[in-house]
Parts: sequence; structure tokens; C-alpha cells
Amino acid sequence: MVERRATITNEERELVQALAWMCSQYLTVDGSNMEYLDSHAMSAGEGALKILSSYGLVDADDSLRSGTWTEAGAKLLHGKP
Repeated sequence: MVERRATITNEERELVQALAWMCSQYLTVDGSNMEYLDSHAMSAGEGALKILSSYGLVDADDSLRSGTWTEAGAKLLHGKP
């Protein structure tokens, strides 16, 4: 289980949004309507899912192998506050 952060600064938001866009591009499973993420068991992908999960943007499984975007994550991807 990943510990959730209570707040996010503007600088963190900018960095996390860039990470979310990268994950959307490189970890999205084809045919999943951009909802399902797979780290492909790469440590960089697992680390990214852990960070995004800590901000409540992704619901990741315990192994950090896969996850899905939360409502907040989907809004972030589409540039909505």
C-alpha cells in the first residue's frame, strides 16, 4: 500500500503532471481506452506508478506492476484542475 500525500504544491503539480503524461504515453495498455497502465515490470515504471499513486492519481496494485487512473488522474491528464 502506498502512503497518500495530503497536499501538492504548484511545483509538484507541474512535475507530477509531466510524469502522468509520460506514463499515459508509455505505460498505457493498447485497447484499454487509456485507462489501464502496465509498468512492464520495469523499475522506472513501478516508481512512476508509486509516485502517481501517492498523489491519488493512480490506483496501483500492491506489486506496482499495473494500475488504473483515478478520477483525479484523468482530470490531470486533460488539464482540468
